[in-house]
Amino acid sequence: MMELCKTNIGKYIHVLVDIGSNGSDEQISKNLNMKDEPDYAYIIRTLNLNNNDFENNIKYIDEKSYNFFAKSKMYGGEVIINKIGCPGTIGLMPFLDKPISLGLNQYAIRFNNEVDQLYMYYNLKNIEPYLQSLAHGTTTKTLTKDDIKGATIYIHNLPTQKIISKYLSNIDKVINNYKKIIKNLNNIINLYYVQYMENFSFETTKKYDSVLNREIPENWTNCKISNLVKILSGYPFKTTDYVDNGNYKLYTIKNVQDGKIITKVDNYVNKIKNVPDYCFLKKGDLLLSLTGNVGRCAIVFEQNALLNQRVGLIKPINNNDRGFIYALFNSDRIKTTLLNIATGTSQKNLSPVNTENVDICIPDGITLIKIGTFLNVLYDQITQLNFEVDKLENYKNYIFPKLMRGQIKIGD
Repeated sequence: MMELCKTNIGKYIHVLVDIGSNGSDEQISKNLNMKDEPDYAYIIRTLNLNNNDFENNIKYIDEKSYNFFAKSKMYGGEVIINKIGCPGTIGLMPFLDKPISLGLNQYAIRFNNEVDQLYMYYNLKNIEPYLQSLAHGTTTKTLTKDDIKGATIYIHNLPTQKIISKYLSNIDKVINNYKKIIKNLNNIINLYYVQYMENFSFETTKKYDSVLNREIPENWTNCKISNLVKILSGYPFKTTDYVDNGNYKLYTIKNVQDGKIITKVDNYVNKIKNVPDYCFLKKGDLLLSLTGNVGRCAIVFEQNALLNQRVGLIKPINNNDRGFIYALFNSDRIKTTLLNIATGTSQKNLSPVNTENVDICIPDGITLIKIGTFLNVLYDQITQLNFEVDKLENYKNYIFPKLMRGQIKIGD
């Protein structure tokens, strides 16, 4: 076990700022004019850091505001700590393609040369629950600069810090690159669907279809979704079936997010009699949310999971249509249709029968095979890359705390 040095975070802080470092509340309010439309500088918020998304839900400020908030200009690589609203949550400021300003209710830290900046991000991320516990207040929990400076931390020597930060950042780079590829593949599928199967850009001869109430290509025909798939509901497991660490994860509605399966589960189960075979999920299965935020669609990329009620399995009649079906269920037209046919006021519920009864149009058999051949390749790549991301994240989650506690070292 490696020897670590016990110290305070404040010993290594070079700069600790928030937006309040630039003046009084009145001055800040007067000069802070956040915009939704692109402008001179980004203002990065907790929402962006938590989601690691710096393309959507971005706010902007003009050059005058950016220069007023000179003390909280960001250059990339700063450690970000929430002040209020999940105080103590740790983020890392990205390197972006235009100037960046620190958002509200955040601190930014740049450390001195006695420590490695990226290592300190990983170290603080490792003790995030401890930092969160330091927040205080009655109505609103707050973390102060003094709380941060006085927090206890255990650190490695500088050469080891650099080794650790390089090792962990290399893992993060691979994960982020895979995620970018997955996003690009989904964008290609969506664009292909819109151009080929929605706008019919490559078809010259069209006809009016009275069922669909729009023009479709001459060689396409209307049909029900049931011509392509069966929507099979999950099994109604009882709470008495749950175990702490069984043979199968139990996938519920929370696990099916838009375009992604969340593999962390609340409950496990062991094999139970009378559970349909299709509820034993396989890599490449496609799931659909049937309750709440209905119509979310995501691909399963691991084994040993069981399907709970309120989640549907989209089972292709012909597995060679899986890419086409994935594109179909991710299209804006079908998502809107599913929302419209869902019932309920406080909570929406989507009927598998009503879903199967939705009218769509499909091409002739030869064209469908050609489309499927292309989309299936992308579908399978998305499945495999999600599997690789999950594997790397699990590995990092296992090794990360052990590295930071000095229980193992790189090369062991």
